[in-house]
Order: sequence, then C-alpha cells, then structure tokens
Amino acid sequence: SIELTLRTPAALPALSALKRAFPDLVIGAGTVLNPEQLDAAIQAGSDFIVTPGATPSMIRALADADLPVVCGAATPSELLVLMEHGFRVAKLFPAAAVGGIGMLKALHGPLSDLMFCPTGGISEADAADYLAQPNVACIGGSWMVPRSWLQAGEFGKVRDSAAKARAISDRFRT
Repeated sequence: SIELTLRTPAALPALSALKRAFPDLVIGAGTVLNPEQLDAAIQAGSDFIVTPGATPSMIRALADADLPVVCGAATPSELLVLMEHGFRVAKLFPAAAVGGIGMLKALHGPLSDLMFCPTGGISEADAADYLAQPNVACIGGSWMVPRSWLQAGEFGKVRDSAAKARAISDRFRT
C-alpha cells in the first residue's frame, strides 16, 4: 500500500488520479489534520487514513469513517486516549524524536494490545530494526521518495528505493 501525504494542493487530485489509473492499488491519505480533510480524502477515493495526531473532533470524525484509520500519537497519554476510543493501531510520530525503538520497547509491556506504525526519522539503515519489534505492524518514511528525486525526475531511483524497502519489509512478513 501507499500513503500519499496531504502536504501539497496536488495531493488529493493525485490520489484520485492514481485510484482511477490503478483501481486495485491500496492508497491512503496521510497527514490528515481535520474533519474537512478527512471528508475530502474519502471523496478522493482514499482506502485508508493516517493522521499525525488526533483532536477530539478528529477522533469523532474518524470513528464515523468507514475505512481503516491510523491515528498518530507521541506519548503514552495520547495512546491511552486512542485506545479508549477503540483504536488498536497507532502511528508513533515523530518516532525517532520521541525515542524510536527504545520507546516502542518501553510501550510494549504496558500497552501490549497496541500495534504501531512508526514514522518520522526512520531511514533505510534502521527500517529492519523497527520492523523487528513485536509491536510494529508497519513503518513509514519519506526516505523512500525524496522530494529532490521527484523534482529532478529521477524515477529510476524512486523505483530502486521502493524495491529496497519492499525487500526489507518482505523479511518480516508472516
């Protein structure tokens, strides 16, 4: 699956175009910040939603959304709020800045029912270390598609980087 972050005005039109061109592609909207963006992402055809955090209004809107959602959190208190609202997968963001693998290990004991998708500061060099954690379902990272490669039209590098990421991920599939 692919997460397309809503960081530019072109994101939602790109998501719609990708869904039309590749209907079997599982593509979600990331960096969804408010209920209005959530509605727009759903209208664009998003298969899932990823947020960097969750306000009370977002939690209500996400609970009503009829698609998979991964809400972001950076502290145990934020994670407990998400769990209280029925979320069982959370985005640990920004992962590296809040302790990375050490934080995931520390959270595993008291929050053993929660799975994570850490993002933020993860690189190809430590991707496998994150995926090896028992409470990590997946990871995210812009390291696979640097903006400079896109701007320069270096799509071969993007393809090669995606293939490397896939190879790393495949080692942890069950």
